[in-house]
Amino acid sequence: MMLCPLRLRTVALFLTVWVAAGAGFGGCPPIEQVQKPEVVSTYNVSKAQGRFFEIFVKDVVEAPCTCFLKDRRVNAKGLQDSDQLYCGAGKYMSWYNATEDNFFVPGHNARFDLVFQRPLIRKVVFPNVVLGFAEEAPGAHTSGYTWLVEYQCMERLGVQTYMGFNIYHRNWDPPEADVIAIRRVIEEAGLEEHWASIKPMGGPHCNYTNHTSSPPSTFQSSPALLV
Repeated sequence: MMLCPLRLRTVALFLTVWVAAGAGFGGCPPIEQVQKPEVVSTYNVSKAQGRFFEIFVKDVVEAPCTCFLKDRRVNAKGLQDSDQLYCGAGKYMSWYNATEDNFFVPGHNARFDLVFQRPLIRKVVFPNVVLGFAEEAPGAHTSGYTWLVEYQCMERLGVQTYMGFNIYHRNWDPPEADVIAIRRVIEEAGLEEHWASIKPMGGPHCNYTNHTSSPPSTFQSSPALLV
């Protein structure tokens, strides 16, 4: 049966959004396949606190954004993020604030249920999985992680509907050695085919010093907590 032009346009639009979201015709790989056991056993959520800059991203929600920093703290329910994003197009670029909650998943370390509290998609739960991290060097100003690789994949009826990567670093301009190590994490997770579609985030134009404030006092590091 032939589809009418309107229906064809609807199907084309759906497929375009689907592909932009990183979806595919298969389902999501099992978490145990992409997340190393040593990540699960050694991840310490308290070391993921403090200020991070997003340096690489694959996320349809952040497609119009070019700068992103977050201040993280642990609370009784999980890891809470206070975000500042620079988004828009042309002369309409502006800074925006957002709040995310990464709720602990009982019985599973290095895994969260991510929910935006404001301003958008408040009721969507993203399964957020830590794929890798690196400790800061001895003598650094914090005792946390230097960088983190976080990954989300969603499916419905065996069909992948969303895939995203969020890669955070303590510095907005990370050393090349760290970028190589980050890429290796994604390759070892069996997800190397997605590296080409993960875009850089940030840069000198973000001017983080002038456009952002210091982390609020409520986002200072809390006592060590290993879930």
